Amino acid sequence: YLVSFIALVSRTIVILFVDVETFKQMIKENKFVEYTVYNNNYYGSTKDQIAYDKCVVVDPIGLKSFMDLNDKSIVSFCLKCGEETRRKRMIFRGDKESDIEKRLINDRQAFDHEKVSMANYSIDSEHQSLDSIVKEVIDLYKKHLGK
Repeated sequence: YLVSFIALVSRTIVILFVDVETFKQMIKENKFVEYTVYNNNYYGSTKDQIAYDKCVVVDPIGLKSFMDLNDKSIVSFCLKCGEETRRKRMIFRGDKESDIEKRLINDRQAFDHEKVSMANYSIDSEHQSLDSIVKEVIDLYKKHLGK
């Protein structure tokens, strides 16, 4: 898996961490394919991480950045999930109610149909097990690349 760089203000996650100043310096040095800021936290994928058989989770703006590379080996998936299920997942992971509301409001705009329609495939992630979703992604990925 491709692991995104992340600079968080205060949240515990096991991932590649850099401090905010380092992240901003990486932006100035044009090291990212894509990056975004959400709740004062910085998230991004560096150009040197792009490789065959890698996976990264991005928002539609990040997806556009990857698609703009015009690399035929990049295969994109939109995992669709209803707002109420997303709300429950955020509550389960301990997000604050105010952050949940901001995220849902942001998602309504950021993930509208027009912005996610550039994905190669759309998958219902609300009514399937994680194992089923992974299998579907792998199968579609192989099919797309002619494997």
